[in-house]
Amino acid sequence: MPSPTPIPVREAIYQRWQQGQASSEIAEALNLAVRTVRHLIQRFREKGSEAISTSYHHAGDGWH
Repeated sequence: MPSPTPIPVREAIYQRWQQGQASSEIAEALNLAVRTVRHLIQRFREKGSEAISTSYHHAGDGWH
């Protein structure tokens, strides 16, 4: 499983999205895959700023 996008990068994506930037522009500016940015924007639409935090479980939490 890939590592989660760091919180500061998620915050930057969220801010740029709030300012009306297109996902392709955000991806290019932050050197990310467009798919990653689109996925996070979808989470922002569903959960708002709460989606900035990761949904990955930490090692040792019983997640396998």
